[in-house]
Amino acid sequence: MYLVYWPKFDPFLETWRALKHLYKEGHVRVIGVSNFEAHPYFNQHVLHNYLTELGIQHQSWSPLGRGAVLQDETLQGIATRYGVSVAQVILRWHIQHDVAVIPKSGNPARIDALQRGERIMGAQDQNYTEDLW
Repeated sequence: MYLVYWPKFDPFLETWRALKHLYKEGHVRVIGVSNFEAHPYFNQHVLHNYLTELGIQHQSWSPLGRGAVLQDETLQGIATRYGVSVAQVILRWHIQHDVAVIPKSGNPARIDALQRGERIMGAQDQNYTEDLW
């Protein structure tokens, strides 16, 4: 597997073409990119649509926006209504948009809470989170 890590540099397309060439020549079996940040304030819906068209699973790096999104008052209200954490609301938002997330936590209580965060939001709350998309 050959990955471009944190693709935030100007010659990205050039680099991607080079990776595709390596793949076609049989020098590598799998190519990809990693660490595309995506969260409700930086939703990457254009990238998401492009990846979907190509049959590539979009995975969010930093799905909680490095904590910045956790302070959103509307998301806090949604979390309170459903008795879940803001993080659970955000992760549900990703899942509802077919974005794979791998949240990181060393806290067993948080891991358990994320596993229990399967509630579906009501229409009003879905409308707000849809506007973020």
